[in-house]
Amino acid sequence: FSFFLFFFSFSFSFDFRTTTRRMSSAEKTDVTKTLDAIEARRSVRKFDADRTVEEDVMRRIVECGMCSPTAVNSREWHFVVVRDAAMRARLAGSVPYCKFAAEPTAVCVVVCAELAKEKAPGHWPQDCGAAVQTMLIAAAALGVGSTWTSLHPFEDRAKNVGSVLGVPAGVEPFALVVFGYPPADKPLERRPSRFDAALLHNEKW
Repeated sequence: FSFFLFFFSFSFSFDFRTTTRRMSSAEKTDVTKTLDAIEARRSVRKFDADRTVEEDVMRRIVECGMCSPTAVNSREWHFVVVRDAAMRARLAGSVPYCKFAAEPTAVCVVVCAELAKEKAPGHWPQDCGAAVQTMLIAAAALGVGSTWTSLHPFEDRAKNVGSVLGVPAGVEPFALVVFGYPPADKPLERRPSRFDAALLHNEKW
């Protein structure tokens, strides 16, 4: 029996390693593109004045956001997409450091949490944060720039944005994310590694 367990364990690990090595060129390319998008992502506050993020591209970004994990599969989030220039100007004026939300070709997404749907009390900020991060990476993969502006835990910011959007009671605005294509002369490109070995701890601190 012990020999069987040993053989099974060895076979499993061996198959896993060889399967990894046998990835097709297309699979390797997909993995590389994903990693490149993560490393290329940066905050973009100036956008291409001649190009607005298309509706199907924006939907794809939000769709990816909805693929994110939530505690106990609560999926308590809501996504408010704002394209209207007047509405974006109001959003820009309701949150500090967010004037770029009023850029002519910007698209805003306000991520909110419907608190009554939360199944693990206190986890909604993590759930919404995961969705925002996924959208940022998805946007980068599609060549779209973005900037995450915090609303939570600032009560005044959340209240201001909620007022602009008509967010109902029991729904908490979490973040205002602004999307737009970067200027042609400043495309999203993979940056040098930002890994810092001093911040990595193995087994214990």
